[in-house]
Amino acid sequence: MQKGVITQLLYFLLGSNTEYANNFALINTVVAYISFSSFILGFYFLIFSKEKVEDEMVASIRLECYQFAAMLQYFCIILGFLVVLIGNSPPKGYVLLYFVILIFLFWVTFIVRFNYILHHNVKHEK
Repeated sequence: MQKGVITQLLYFLLGSNTEYANNFALINTVVAYISFSSFILGFYFLIFSKEKVEDEMVASIRLECYQFAAMLQYFCIILGFLVVLIGNSPPKGYVLLYFVILIFLFWVTFIVRFNYILHHNVKHEK
């Protein structure tokens, strides 16, 4: 979310001289948390949705892709800790940003790999 977009919208709707003007930063933060949570919930719905043909092969592919995404995330976590240990202390907020990016990396890796392997195997079986 761009910084201040919600705040500008609230200023436009409520005006700058309202009693709520001091709470615009809090409202901006709450909207960001709700948006992030909704995005993650949408990822969960996408990942755990059932395929048209849900058999042992699909379950096996799903498990293998989940394991691959987890191993990639572990590798990135170890790499991040090594960068922090070898280099200087990161600026405030960068560690949180790094872990949020790792969450996205995990789920995007799982989705892309699962769909690629599933459709790649289906094309070669026919």
